[in-house]
Amino acid sequence: MDGCRGPGKVAALGRVVPEGTQPDTTRPAAAARARTGVGMDWQDLQAFHAVAEELSFTRAAERMRLSQPSLSSRVRRLERVLGVQLLYRSSRGVVLSAPGRRLLRYVHRLNHMWYRAVADVRTSEQRMVLATTIPELACVVSATQERFPHLRPEYELRTPGTALPYVGLGGYDAVQGAERLFAQPPVPLAVEIETIAHEPVWLLLADRHPLAGQAVVRLDQLAGEAWVEASESREELVGMCAPAGFTPDIRYLGAGLHLLEGVRNELAVSLVPAHVVPPEGCVVRPLDADVRRHLFYAAHVDVPREIAVFQRDFLRASYRRLAFRNPGYRELIEAEPDRFRALAQTPEPVVGPDTGKHRQDQAGEEGKVVVPPVPLEGANGIG
Repeated sequence: MDGCRGPGKVAALGRVVPEGTQPDTTRPAAAARARTGVGMDWQDLQAFHAVAEELSFTRAAERMRLSQPSLSSRVRRLERVLGVQLLYRSSRGVVLSAPGRRLLRYVHRLNHMWYRAVADVRTSEQRMVLATTIPELACVVSATQERFPHLRPEYELRTPGTALPYVGLGGYDAVQGAERLFAQPPVPLAVEIETIAHEPVWLLLADRHPLAGQAVVRLDQLAGEAWVEASESREELVGMCAPAGFTPDIRYLGAGLHLLEGVRNELAVSLVPAHVVPPEGCVVRPLDADVRRHLFYAAHVDVPREIAVFQRDFLRASYRRLAFRNPGYRELIEAEPDRFRALAQTPEPVVGPDTGKHRQDQAGEEGKVVVPPVPLEGANGIG
């Protein structure tokens, strides 16, 4: 790896834990062997990485500054350890096998984690990587930086169901996450999760649509409608419509402004989170199918408790204010205090000037949070 040496041999290469042996799991390397039955050699992984990217042992050997026999030996040793063939070799070149393609994705992540670790330990500031699935809640980043000046927070926006697996794996320290509909992903080790809300999924449609006059839209009424959805939401939409006995006619793929234009101009319909305030020319209506997405805050146990509590409370307060912009959703929250217990226990946020700054209100009541006005353009479909 250019510029930085890898961590070297982390565990004895290819040493399978014998049956009946009780390894010392008090050490990280021993614990890893106990879980997987194999050790890991960093240089063998990098040898595979080079061949997989170059698709040539000659070019990979030059890149690694190894002889071809040494490079080939490392790759074969890795294959023996894993018990799978990673590459298909021929006179015409190299082709990745299916296990090889999967391993390459993990090696990319490991390299990314290593470079980030190097950058982190070389700076005097404490780095913290955050992600949200709701764009409007990205304000937690600047709020965290102002509340804890020694932190250097970084941010990414993620789609539902994609952030949680990376908490504590070199990806994120904490996330405002959202589960995909009809899925309950496992919680990673050493990660703590706290609920923000279980948010309903509602219907966005043009105000001149024939169904716009109904207070609640039945799902079976949408069997003949044209839909516009974000590509990552298609499976969720199909899953929602299945109990009503139809497959949705998804005619348009889009998000953000493209989604809104499709709804307004084509009289299509779309699923949106209940917190979305409908733009001009559109309305949002509840569905008779009570489908809700779990919104949560997740942090690795290494995140100091003071920081985790601040971010959790800030996100809950910001989400509550976001939700209350939609009168229909506010009415539902107030009518179901038990189902929105986390929000009910969160103090009302205090709205400050739109300066881009966020701070704890030292002069006001304890626990109130200053947040700026929230833009309407953040909603992009079901996610």
